[in-house]
Amino acid sequence: MALGVRVCRGVWQDRFRAPTAIDLIEGIDKPVRATVVHARNTLVKDRDIQERVAWQGVWKWTLTYRHVSSPDRAWAYIVPDPAKPRVCVPMPDAALNLLPVKSTPKYVRESLAFAPVVDGVRWPVWDLPSRQQVDDVLGLLRSKLEAALELA
Repeated sequence: MALGVRVCRGVWQDRFRAPTAIDLIEGIDKPVRATVVHARNTLVKDRDIQERVAWQGVWKWTLTYRHVSSPDRAWAYIVPDPAKPRVCVPMPDAALNLLPVKSTPKYVRESLAFAPVVDGVRWPVWDLPSRQQVDDVLGLLRSKLEAALELA
């Protein structure tokens, strides 16, 4: 009779144990943890955005952010992969017209242009190597809010 092997998964991967946001952040490699904390703090400082930990399949456990103007859809995601954390800001195609092109870095614009599109929403994903890049990417949220208000 063979004995089953018990696989010990990290908190980020264990679908059957819901972690807290702190658990997910503490599981991230130290060199990039400060950047993830900066991204999280940038998102939650807006009182209209609520944070929730949710299982997202391929992305495993994520920090999911919803805005009061659009409570049925996620506003942004932080994918707390311990080795390679990422951020995703789903952007409706209509919001791209309101993007301040001159002040948006080229790598952000290109990621949006080549992101997969599902039902008129682009799904770009960025690594989080520095605080400046977090600020560049999360700067998209202003355009997204303007588009949501304009289209409402």
